[in-house]
Amino acid sequence: MITELLEKYPYLFSQLFSIYLVHKGGRRATLIDIYENNKPDIKSVKLLKKIAIKYNLVYTDWVHGFPIISTPLNMSKYLKMKDLGTNEALGRFLGFTCYNHDEYWNHKNARISLEIYVKEREFPYRDRQIYAEVCEKSKIKMKELELKGKQKVKKFTKSLPVCILRKYKLYYKVENM
Repeated sequence: MITELLEKYPYLFSQLFSIYLVHKGGRRATLIDIYENNKPDIKSVKLLKKIAIKYNLVYTDWVHGFPIISTPLNMSKYLKMKDLGTNEALGRFLGFTCYNHDEYWNHKNARISLEIYVKEREFPYRDRQIYAEVCEKSKIKMKELELKGKQKVKKFTKSLPVCILRKYKLYYKVENM
């Protein structure tokens, strides 16, 4: 089913892929970007919610203004966090390495990013980002973030079935911003 959805809705590829990783245990949760060209895309959000429900996942639309999709068990753990509602708790729940950095809004500090992409084997120019986080350069070494990227790619890849891995390859990049 996932390969058909990825082909039918290429503009939602990253979000569909992330939902599938949550379903298969590769990710604890995923944050859904509800904006397409700076406008809320309600039609796509409704589709993603239906897919999440079909995979027996929990969909919430109240966390920091963005929907989160997770398993029922992981979502219940998140809801019990003492610092629920903070950016740090959300980052920790989403599995970010740099959840406690003040990187996103503070552009004065030197920053580095970890991004994970999916590459279609048949069409190598079609790389799609499925994961991104920004870290303060003073709080983490580039080599350490590269190791985290390698580990995340390995975990994501392990959770995918052969039919997906035949068609797609995952890789990461760590870059200065």
